[in-house]
Amino acid sequence: MTTLSPALADLLKGPIDGHAQHLIETWSQFYLAALTIISFIISYLTSAVLVPLELFAGGIIILLFAVVPPWPYLQRHPVSFLPARSRNVQ
Repeated sequence: MTTLSPALADLLKGPIDGHAQHLIETWSQFYLAALTIISFIISYLTSAVLVPLELFAGGIIILLFAVVPPWPYLQRHPVSFLPARSRNVQ
């Protein structure tokens, strides 16, 4: 992120949150499974291929918008790392 402007880099930078990452991974799997089942049922009922593909693609876009940006709800439990130690070379 060194090529980005400082304002944009600060906007995109978010602390690591292991709890939220685990929660998002679990919910994303359920969401994608449900989206797949719903798309399959709609495909079967309408005998079409394009409509469920559009539904699935729209669902993926919604999922990406919900979990990729560093939203505040994803930064509730930040991990604080130990400071770097200097190495004494003799």
